[in-house]
Amino acid sequence: MIKKCLFLFVILNLISCTSQQKPLEQWHNFSDQWSINTQDLDPSKSLFVVYRLPEPQQKAIDIYINSDYQASLLNNGLTILELCADKNFISTSYVTNTGFGNRTEGVSFYLPSQAVTYVKVFGNDPHTPHFMFVDEQTAKQEIAQLQLQTDTLSRVVNKNCTNQSYVLATENISFAFDSYQANKLSHQDKNKLISLINIVNQDPNKITKVVLDGYSDPVGKANYNQKLSDKRAKSVATFLTNNGLSLPLEVKGFGASNLLRKDCEKVYSKDPAQIKQCNLINRRVTVSVFGTK
Repeated sequence: MIKKCLFLFVILNLISCTSQQKPLEQWHNFSDQWSINTQDLDPSKSLFVVYRLPEPQQKAIDIYINSDYQASLLNNGLTILELCADKNFISTSYVTNTGFGNRTEGVSFYLPSQAVTYVKVFGNDPHTPHFMFVDEQTAKQEIAQLQLQTDTLSRVVNKNCTNQSYVLATENISFAFDSYQANKLSHQDKNKLISLINIVNQDPNKITKVVLDGYSDPVGKANYNQKLSDKRAKSVATFLTNNGLSLPLEVKGFGASNLLRKDCEKVYSKDPAQIKQCNLINRRVTVSVFGTK
């Protein structure tokens, strides 16, 4: 009986001691220790920031970069990574345990050397999360109070970026509905093109190529949109050469592919004018200057 009591006493003491110890592991989703700095960034690289503001949708959103998993963003979270100053790819999907995440349906984009590009994701659609590229001024204001996501491990491959040719500058030039004439571009977009010409002409020996990718919005027939995107790219190419750009250009139309916004008709189904305005971001020519610094 004495042995039993002594054994029970020892067990109770062990339980008491164990319960007073701190947990063996503490899991932290966020960190407020983060900064965005391109001063020490190699010229062949660029910074990419994806963030999510507070919203009613609570499901985490998986972020994939070049088809590799980067993070599962929660509300108030952001993720930062270095990528090659080249053409890259982003896709998103809600976290699920019933299938694989979306690694294939997304958007291709060019990242300029030693710069920061911002993308905001949001879950306003219960079936598919959406994202949009955000200008630097707006993004800095929106991310000021956000925290760095730290609870997941990135699988994005850290590539050895080439130092022989990378993106020095890139601009999206927008078009009115069913338009392709460069002389009808806005004053702002014409200035964007002139700035690119100046970059090239400052030191043309360091420029390796200029790439023009033309796109249409999803309204209309595929064949017509393909031709329209070709005309847009060729029209911008003519504007560049007529204004002093003498380098060969790589010009191609991609029709209604690579949409920067896909939900215009769903959001504004009863308002054709709003659909056209919403799709303005899709009616574009992306001009990218490659070279070295």
